[in-house]
Amino acid sequence: MNRQVLVVGTDAPFGAGIVKRLRADGYEVGGIAGTAGLEAALGKLEPGFVPHRMVVVPRRPTVTPVSELAPEDLIGDTDEALVGAETAARHLLMSATKGSARRLVLLSGWAVMGLPGATTASAIAGGLVGLAKSWALELAPEGVTVNAVVAGPGVDGSEWEATLPPTGAHPTDDQIAHAVAFFLDERSGGVNGQVMFVCGGLTPGIMPT
Repeated sequence: MNRQVLVVGTDAPFGAGIVKRLRADGYEVGGIAGTAGLEAALGKLEPGFVPHRMVVVPRRPTVTPVSELAPEDLIGDTDEALVGAETAARHLLMSATKGSARRLVLLSGWAVMGLPGATTASAIAGGLVGLAKSWALELAPEGVTVNAVVAGPGVDGSEWEATLPPTGAHPTDDQIAHAVAFFLDERSGGVNGQVMFVCGGLTPGIMPT
């Protein structure tokens, strides 16, 4: 399998740690700072860099009460994250060798379960998980697996940042990068449409059954 990986969102939380881990694993890693203007950034990739693996790491919105949230900010931030993921998926599908084994990993956040003051983060997190599951079914015939890693509250200023999980410590960037690396591994071809929580054990007691 092609050993080139593109990480979109290298300036977002966990982005740098993911790049570091993948390079240590022997991948040739390229990076793009964020999902804004992604179409243009993809057009500037080196001609010989045609990754068969992509990771999308959205930036984190801040806690904002719904009474203070401007609709244009909600639309803009959500649009940037979800359209960015779609742009990445389309690039992976169209540029790489047709029928080859390819991997797409989307980073989501704990706001997918609902956090107070996290309207935008919840919309983004839920949207990314939904896209991973939908695309897993749609793109499987093309040889593409799509999975999601739920890592961190996904919203700056959340009280969850200070809440310790049962292990007594929040997951490190290295541990989150390890989950991403698992989904990207060539031996993970049978894992598709799955969502992995990296939370130190904080979320199982409150996840819906």
